[in-house]
Amino acid sequence: MREWTIPSLIVTSEFDGVKAGAYRGADLLGTLATTVTFKDSVLDLATPTTKMATPWGPFLTVGCFGTPFWGLRRHFALGDEANDVSHDAVVPFLKKVFAGGPDMVGSDKMYKNELNSRAPDGCCHPFPLFLSCCEC
Repeated sequence: MREWTIPSLIVTSEFDGVKAGAYRGADLLGTLATTVTFKDSVLDLATPTTKMATPWGPFLTVGCFGTPFWGLRRHFALGDEANDVSHDAVVPFLKKVFAGGPDMVGSDKMYKNELNSRAPDGCCHPFPLFLSCCEC
């Protein structure tokens, strides 16, 4: 990623299982990165499409306690086409980069209502996937 020369949009959420990796990628990209961290409350955690379409489906239904898959539903919810919120950031990003559109702005769906804000980890960095819900 250090060698990339194109603007990049990095999308994650407050409790995404791989949020720390997204933030590390943004650090490596520096000024080329725009990071969007969605609030957990705007995600549809039911993710019906991904439950059926991914081998991770059975794990998405497992509750938090005693499971290492904390944050996994949030991760898949970001890519669920049926109830996706990521288009709120992707469309303005593409318009700016490819059509010279206006600068992107934050929204009430984003953590701290702004771009490039980072939700706290509070976990065993760099392994955020293995965090129990009890620790949050």
